[in-house]
Amino acid sequence: MKVSWFAFGLLLFATTAFGAESPTQAYLNERDKSVAVATNLDDTVLAPRSSATKEAVAAARATLDDMLKKLEGMLRDLIGPLELAGFPKEGASNIASLEHDIDFGNLDGIQARSLDGKTNVIVSTTPLLRAWLKDTSEVPADMKAAFQSELLYESLQHKCLLSQICRYSCNHIYPR
Repeated sequence: MKVSWFAFGLLLFATTAFGAESPTQAYLNERDKSVAVATNLDDTVLAPRSSATKEAVAAARATLDDMLKKLEGMLRDLIGPLELAGFPKEGASNIASLEHDIDFGNLDGIQARSLDGKTNVIVSTTPLLRAWLKDTSEVPADMKAAFQSELLYESLQHKCLLSQICRYSCNHIYPR
């Protein structure tokens, strides 16, 4: 089945690092730490029947927002400005949630909608894509196999539809 009604532009930038923790690994570690904090908040302060005060709930939500902002800044440092014809220079983090909800588990990257509103892209890096492939059970973990499998595109499309990020279509993938 060819996915022609929906689209993603997936841009991959290879990154390498030697010696100390790479910027990608620092991001992944920070993301995982933030998910652990969010899970703890979900199980305590933000739990449906929690006896937490409104102030405690507001503080927990502020903590989640701060963690998402920090991760977005780290992603922007990894990816840099978007330099795609017909797209804004800045996009938004594709990480919509640290909580295990409908927006959880998206590919780490920056997403943007074209200036004409018809095309959406997610810009990521090769190491972030590899980490996502390793963590998702829906797509082959091997990058070559993933790009040859419609499961990659279907999974990205499904996650995008669920989080209501993408509403228009294209049929291009942009690996670098």
